[in-house]
Amino acid sequence: MNCVRARYWLLLGFTVALSTIAISFAEAALPDDAYSYYAFGVGFQDLEDYDQAIANYDKAIDLDPRYAKAYYGRGLAYAQKGDLAKAQKDLDRAIAFDPSLSKAYVNRGIVLLQLGKPNEAVADLDKAVALKPNNPDLYVDRGQARRRTGDIAGALEDYNRAIDIDPYSGGAYAARGLARLDAEDAAGAIADFNKQIELKHGVPQAYNHLGVAYERSGDRKKAIEAYGKAIELDPENSAAWRNRAGARLANGDLTGAAADYSKLIERSPEDAQAYLARAQVSVQLKELNAAVHDYQRALDLSEDLPIAETAPMRRNLAQLRVQQGAGEAAIADYTQLIAQQPDDADAYTQRAILFWKAGRKEDALADYARLITLQPDDAQVWYNRGLLRLELGDLDGSIEDSTRAIALRPGLAQAYANRASARGRKADLDGTVADLEQGIVYADSNLKKKLQAQLEQVRAQRSQSTAAKLPES
Repeated sequence: MNCVRARYWLLLGFTVALSTIAISFAEAALPDDAYSYYAFGVGFQDLEDYDQAIANYDKAIDLDPRYAKAYYGRGLAYAQKGDLAKAQKDLDRAIAFDPSLSKAYVNRGIVLLQLGKPNEAVADLDKAVALKPNNPDLYVDRGQARRRTGDIAGALEDYNRAIDIDPYSGGAYAARGLARLDAEDAAGAIADFNKQIELKHGVPQAYNHLGVAYERSGDRKKAIEAYGKAIELDPENSAAWRNRAGARLANGDLTGAAADYSKLIERSPEDAQAYLARAQVSVQLKELNAAVHDYQRALDLSEDLPIAETAPMRRNLAQLRVQQGAGEAAIADYTQLIAQQPDDADAYTQRAILFWKAGRKEDALADYARLITLQPDDAQVWYNRGLLRLELGDLDGSIEDSTRAIALRPGLAQAYANRASARGRKADLDGTVADLEQGIVYADSNLKKKLQAQLEQVRAQRSQSTAAKLPES
């Protein structure tokens, strides 16, 4: 949810008003004094030529090192260029040379807020309010800073004061609406955003925030309508597309959600989260190819994110490839996961299964060996490797692994069955019978029938073998 911006809130969009300076280019004296350079700086700043503005402020400061307004102007220019550290330094100097310069406190507070120092921002805005107690915009600014500190009650107090001073302040209603959302007062937020719309202040975003408030109130239908209005007024409003998609998804409208995410991607083709969300919708629509494409695209756009955030995406992608029958591609995904997280037991487990199905049994065996080092007390891992060793003809190894699985989980019927098979191939009929009998004790109904049939065959075989060994009378 986008933050409501007060009059000073986005420094990059702040324009120094020439009405505050009683001079213009035509009226300026020859640039041989600090004031003239300062005036040129203001002019260039108004034209958004911040480099030239800074150059002129530099000259003004060279001529008058205590020129507070020149430091203030240069601080704003640095802020507009995105150099917040230099901006703060200049605003510090402006305040030091002129403690009554209220707008310097305001803008330093905003810079501090953008630097992640909300408590310090509140302190500056306290001073600005003390200097200009009847300026509603300052209360909105301080409310924003208080909100960032988590002081929602203080923020609401400031927004209320701003509205008391200026009942037509759309920005104050917008800010209070967001604070009321923070306070879980959805009804109050709805009222504020509707008032913002009535005052024609930031209307597209107001409808977007109104949609959020309606969702919080449980009225998803009105939320979708509000998001739609925001989109109608501003088709480039990515937040509204994203929010409507989420609301439609929550409402069970998978096709509508997919369409909204597609529109969002058209406008923000580098938005990894949009691809990820659309992929999840495609999974629910059983459109596996589309889901695979979007997961891959989301991963490509998320290369700089921590592995903890990308690993679930790659895991889901691998699982989808398995559903597609693209085993080798899934193996490649799990291999990538293992390269990133060498102790990822699930990745080894899934890759081992895929290796096994692909006939790459030695590779599967290597993965089970690694799994045993990672999960030495997992009976299922020992059982799986025992079964694989049986297929590879390693009867002693199979018996060893099955025995270990039984020791860890005495009720694992499949392990008894596996060991019975290995012992049977070694002609250990007594051991085979014993394992089958024990397996039947723990087996479910389906497995029990199979083991019972095998047991009867082995018992018959053992009886024949015994009879063949008896001496003739």
